[in-house]
Amino acid sequence: MALKTNYKFSFFGDDENIFVENYSYDLAADEKKRGGQFFITIEIRNNLSNAKAIGEKIFDAMRRYFSLNLNEESYKRFKNSLKEVNKVLDKLNDEKNFPHTDDLSVLIGFIADEDLYLTQMGDTTAYLARNDSIEVISQGLSEKRSDTFTNVAKGKVKAGDFVIFSSIPLFQYISRVDLAKVLDVSTLTDSLSELNELISTKIS
Repeated sequence: MALKTNYKFSFFGDDENIFVENYSYDLAADEKKRGGQFFITIEIRNNLSNAKAIGEKIFDAMRRYFSLNLNEESYKRFKNSLKEVNKVLDKLNDEKNFPHTDDLSVLIGFIADEDLYLTQMGDTTAYLARNDSIEVISQGLSEKRSDTFTNVAKGKVKAGDFVIFSSIPLFQYISRVDLAKVLDVSTLTDSLSELNELISTKIS
């Protein structure tokens, strides 16, 4: 059964030395065969002159591979698309347009039917809220100081689940209990507003 995905983006903070961007792409809009959606959250520090171009190159590499390989099984499709992204990152590194490893954080997720695929590098973190439980689902995916994507996690999502992609580890600022309290999938916009307000207060 294919799930309907409702999503919103939220930005907070005003650090002038940080680039943060979210990308999403609905494959079903372009394809009649294998649909799904992928999402990218990226944060780059101290390299603002190239940050936007790096984000767009990562997004374009994912979108191009998915659009050209319609018949691949979802896991293989996601894994192979990451190889194309790694080629982009390697080229940027060779051209000296790549940020220091500690300054790059990226989280990529792909939802196909009831399957969620994840990969990650840096400080980006993914959370799954189901009922009253909050779990970190991106832990251990990236190698220390790696500037390529190496590991993929796969799990199931259900109707009513709340998946959060964050460029920062949220539990550094709020508790697991506080996060669970503000999340309500039926009022997504309100939940993000409350989360924004809660984290902004903690950071202040």
